[in-house]
Amino acid sequence: MDRRPNQRSVAGDRRWSTHLMTVLVTVLSLVLTTGCASRTVVEADAADAFAGVPEDFSLDVLVETGVNRTDDDVAHRRAGRFIVFPDGSLHYGSDLPAGSDQRPAEQRVLSRGDMARLWSMVREAGLGERASAEAPVNDRLLSVGADEILTIVTITANGDRWSALRRTTGPDGDPVTRPLLRRLAQLAWATDVPPPDRTIAPRRYDFGPDPYARYRFQR
Repeated sequence: MDRRPNQRSVAGDRRWSTHLMTVLVTVLSLVLTTGCASRTVVEADAADAFAGVPEDFSLDVLVETGVNRTDDDVAHRRAGRFIVFPDGSLHYGSDLPAGSDQRPAEQRVLSRGDMARLWSMVREAGLGERASAEAPVNDRLLSVGADEILTIVTITANGDRWSALRRTTGPDGDPVTRPLLRRLAQLAWATDVPPPDRTIAPRRYDFGPDPYARYRFQR
C-alpha cells in the first residue's frame, strides 16, 4: 500500500497555513496600529493642557484686610501674599508687616499641571487679558478700609504685566478671586482654622510625683 502523502492534500495544507498566517499578521497589525493611535491621542490631549500656558507666567497675589475684619479663620480671607514664579516656585506668608515688599518664604515647587490649572483659573476669573485689568500698581500706596478686604492680583504673561484690584466688604470675600485664592492656599498648605467645637483637646495623663525630685539640689 502506498503511504506517501497525497500531493493535493499537501498543497491544500500549505494554502491553509499561508491563509491563516496572513489573517494573524493582519489582526496583529490592526491591534498595534490602534494601540499606537490611542496612545498618540492620549499624549496629545495631555499636552494640550500645557500648550496655552505662557512660559513667563507668574502670579503675585496680595490680600490685605481692614482693622475691623476678624474673620481670618478662613484661608482666602486671611491677610497674606502668594508669589508664583515661572519655574513653579510658590512663596507664601501670612505674617508679613503691613506695606512690606518682603518676599515670603518658599513653600514648594508646583508641577506643570498645577501651573496649567492656575493659568486656567486666572482666565476663568476674567483676569487673563491685559485689557481686562490695569497697569501694575504699587500696593504700598493703597489704603484699605476698616471693613474691607483688598485683593491685588498681579499677572505676568506673554511679556506683559498687569494688575487687578478687588475690594469687598462682603462676609465671604471677593467672589471673583475666591476660587484662585482657595487654590493657592491649598497649594501652600494654608488651611482654615477649625471651629472650636471640632477641636479635640489632647488627653494628658498624670503619672504621679517626680521620682527624681529627692535627688535634685534644694536651696
